[in-house]
Amino acid sequence: MNNYVYQPLIYKDQIRILTLMPGSDRDAIEGTLDFLRLPSKAVPKKRSARFAWTYGHNQTGKERIVHTNQQGAPTVVHVPTYTYYCNRKGQTSRTYDALSYAWGDPEQVEEILVDGKKLGTARNLHTGLLRLRHPKERRRLWIDAICINQSDNHERNHQVSMMQKVYSAAASVVIWLGDPTADVGLTLDMILDYNNPKKKGNIFSYKHDALRGLRKLFQETWWRRIWIVQEVVAARALVIVLGRTTFPWFYLRRICSTIIQLEFTNHALAPLLRSCSFQKFRDLDSFRAAGAMPVMRLLRSTHDYHATDPCDKLYALLGMTSDISAQDLAPDYNRPVCKVFQDLVHFMAIRRGNLDLICLRQCLGPYQFQSWLPSWQAEAGIKLFGRKVRSYHAAGDTQAVVDMSQFPRTLIAEGIIADTVAMLGGSVTIAHKCASTIQRWRHLATQAKKCSYDDFLKLIGAGVDSPGFEAFLEHPRRAYPRVAQKRCHAITRTTMGRCFFTTKDGRLGLCPAKVQKDDTIAVLKGCHAPIIIRARQDHWVIVGEAYVVGMMSGEVLSGSQIGSYRPIMIPLK
Repeated sequence: MNNYVYQPLIYKDQIRILTLMPGSDRDAIEGTLDFLRLPSKAVPKKRSARFAWTYGHNQTGKERIVHTNQQGAPTVVHVPTYTYYCNRKGQTSRTYDALSYAWGDPEQVEEILVDGKKLGTARNLHTGLLRLRHPKERRRLWIDAICINQSDNHERNHQVSMMQKVYSAAASVVIWLGDPTADVGLTLDMILDYNNPKKKGNIFSYKHDALRGLRKLFQETWWRRIWIVQEVVAARALVIVLGRTTFPWFYLRRICSTIIQLEFTNHALAPLLRSCSFQKFRDLDSFRAAGAMPVMRLLRSTHDYHATDPCDKLYALLGMTSDISAQDLAPDYNRPVCKVFQDLVHFMAIRRGNLDLICLRQCLGPYQFQSWLPSWQAEAGIKLFGRKVRSYHAAGDTQAVVDMSQFPRTLIAEGIIADTVAMLGGSVTIAHKCASTIQRWRHLATQAKKCSYDDFLKLIGAGVDSPGFEAFLEHPRRAYPRVAQKRCHAITRTTMGRCFFTTKDGRLGLCPAKVQKDDTIAVLKGCHAPIIIRARQDHWVIVGEAYVVGMMSGEVLSGSQIGSYRPIMIPLK
């Protein structure tokens, strides 16, 4: 049997759709690929895009009886126990669902038949197709690995620029999370029961294994993919497929909202709430509500998401950015990753007067590109400073002033040499040792002439309750069960992986752990946060961004207007 050969796409607005043929688990997966032109206008989200219980569900030996409310009309759908397959009235040849999934190990390949020819797919996708396939009806799906010719970079470039349209035009985005383990199976029962109005249970009525399974659910590879951000945000309707069961996204949101409200009343929930993947779920939900956002906010919020191709750290976000589009920076997988991000820095500096991208330099270490390019080598669990960077105004309302005569080898930016790192107080690397580290910092803070003790408390995220903070430092274990637990979490979130420092002019700050004594603090026009730079022979390199008390609201640039500081051109390599 021959391998499948893709027929070229003809129109710019054209995609391929897989029609998945019906069958049982024992049957080979078969389908056909057809062309479809996307609508020219944006597709509005459905007003009734959620599948909501009207009065629960019950199950027989062969089927689940699911009561849904679609577009205001109650419907009883009898479906096999392997899935909640929600048929939509008025389904046409233009209707399709878009699949969101993790590709998995590229070495583990299973074959499917497309138009009678062999096509290799990743094992995780193959399993997903088995679960999504209906025993008696065809199903129309858009799946990137199948519907895009992955060996044709020209086609990939164009199709990637259409991703927002592809997912927003889909009737629903189906999230495949894989087959559940035993404890995740308990979690699934908990999610379904908790969203069933006929059952009056609460979170604490479920076994600890169910809550532990929820944490495992959020550890699935899918939650770490960079592409899921756009896939979730663009979706008109979101459904999750876990093994042989399907449920709407808002079921998960509802149970997670309850857990968040109980954050400090039940210690069993703490490991779940602190997990990075649980935070990603919260981020995805907020992204979905927010819509288009500045590219800097998205890059910061997604800096620890995974991408097989580093270029996707940008390309996966272009469909949802408010200040840059795929027309400004067209996806090009033939272009080296350093060139892609040089183009981004150049565009934002020249066209938007913004240099915030250089703050995405997480650490100074082995790095093959210029120090002012974004780095994705962040250590696990360490967040970039100030995800809401726009709330800082170190450069006031200035626009970037740059000299591109030596670009891209050197970025020359106008700024001010503001201060120098004097003493370092170590960094918080383990949460339960937070108190002992902060005690050392407190001692250093007393030597900062220009900052008060309240400035120190605010800097580390402790608030301004000095007596309560002192009690926490002196007796952290005794205070831990209640208020101090919340305080410790706040401090840890702010300071984890950070280094506390004082400056020669008597200021306090937090910076990346790689900072050294005598490193320089600079404020660049068009950059909302101060940066730490290190002198080389004829240039500077960026170590990372910093939070410095007394520099975050334009004080340095205001000082330059009265002669306290002198702007200079700073060559960065």
